[in-house]
Amino acid sequence: MNKIKFFCTKKVNDLSKNSINFKLEMNEAIEKFLKEDWGDIPKEDFVMNDKALKTGDRIIAKYKCKEYKDIYIIADTVLNNNAYEHASILFVDEY
Repeated sequence: MNKIKFFCTKKVNDLSKNSINFKLEMNEAIEKFLKEDWGDIPKEDFVMNDKALKTGDRIIAKYKCKEYKDIYIIADTVLNNNAYEHASILFVDEY
């Protein structure tokens, strides 16, 4: 993936400021996302995400956080060259 800007919800931002463990887990999730590791999703969703890289469709990834709620990373803003520009980080219950 090319350069991508990550934005998070207020709840995710607040927890990342107050918990170094959560912030580390969130950073690990971002690294996985950038390496096209879509986390804890069904195999068919992995296939859809891999296809979305070519078509510019939405990518939804889910990552487990040991001490806290799981998070989604969702990319759906595509530039003209089919590169994702923005991704949102949110708790599963915020989707």
